[in-house]
Amino acid sequence: VTVPHYANVTLKNRSVIAGAPWNGLTGGVIVFRSTGQVNVGPTSSRISACGIGFRGGGYAAQLTQSGFQGESYTGLQTRSIQANNGGGGGGMLSPSACCI
Repeated sequence: VTVPHYANVTLKNRSVIAGAPWNGLTGGVIVFRSTGQVNVGPTSSRISACGIGFRGGGYAAQLTQSGFQGESYTGLQTRSIQANNGGGGGGMLSPSACCI
């Protein structure tokens, strides 16, 4: 990971610092270093990592199956309701949860 260095960081009106999504090899983080102040403007400015982390698990296609775990630092998900070392477990459908 390359860490850019700045003296000061200022986000003006409606500015956003966002990272690239995790693709299995790279992305998923926002990193920078400021030796001075980091100022986030008051009007809709933000530093956002929303939705760029590990990929979520797939859904269960049948009532008798569990969904897939979310991805974690140990790798890709498997079909299980147990948590995947930080990636969360897959859910299970119940007949009352089905949409008609």
